[in-house]
Amino acid sequence: MKIPKPREVEFSPLLWKECLVAGSKLKTVEDIYSYFREHEDRLGRWLKGIEIDVSNSRIKKLINAYVIFDILDWDKKIIFSRFKMWQLFEDLVREVLREALRVKKECTVVHVDRLPGFMGLDYIIANSQMKGGWAVGIQCKKYVGSDLPKCKLEDYGSWSRAISAPQLCDKGKRLHEKFPRKKFVLAAFNAFRTNEREKQRFNRLKDSWDYVMIFDKSINTMTPYTYNITLRELNRIIRWC
Repeated sequence: MKIPKPREVEFSPLLWKECLVAGSKLKTVEDIYSYFREHEDRLGRWLKGIEIDVSNSRIKKLINAYVIFDILDWDKKIIFSRFKMWQLFEDLVREVLREALRVKKECTVVHVDRLPGFMGLDYIIANSQMKGGWAVGIQCKKYVGSDLPKCKLEDYGSWSRAISAPQLCDKGKRLHEKFPRKKFVLAAFNAFRTNEREKQRFNRLKDSWDYVMIFDKSINTMTPYTYNITLRELNRIIRWC
């Protein structure tokens, strides 16, 4: 992947808000590109390892923008004033789903995080023609960690537990018990799995969630910025809606 041209980048709403806060040095796409041009020799070798295989042009633009900010975050060249990367990822997921469902006039993506009755979900995809009002629930995690065994979860902080594969398995099961006729999707940008035991913990997520949508298919955790992004299975979620 080469550095995308400005016309190949589209900021999600929260990215725009982050860029426009007082004191931000990244108020425009051009500001970001000036940084990349200054450090192209160093960052260029990382960008060569990035692959984005997405057919929808607007979704690809949204992902390009997110990847650029993720690289800046990895490189410690950006200090977020208003939002965290996990919030920007949630915003990316919402915009991707909205674009994918654009032709489904009866469907809309609704933010339900912290609303009573929807514990464990960030979004639902509502359907105006469906009894009960919604078909699919979405839980977003920028990162899924699969290296924590279930028996040791309580030894770790709340953040580590929240992104751990065993904890997310339990969450998926509880959601199915509460809403037996709904579909549930776990969406993450990437996931940690470097050995067989971690892969097994990660694979168990598929028994608890109807679909685990990982944006970055790369499992190379030693080299940052090496993304392999494909969302070919997004049509599955659209069919459920």
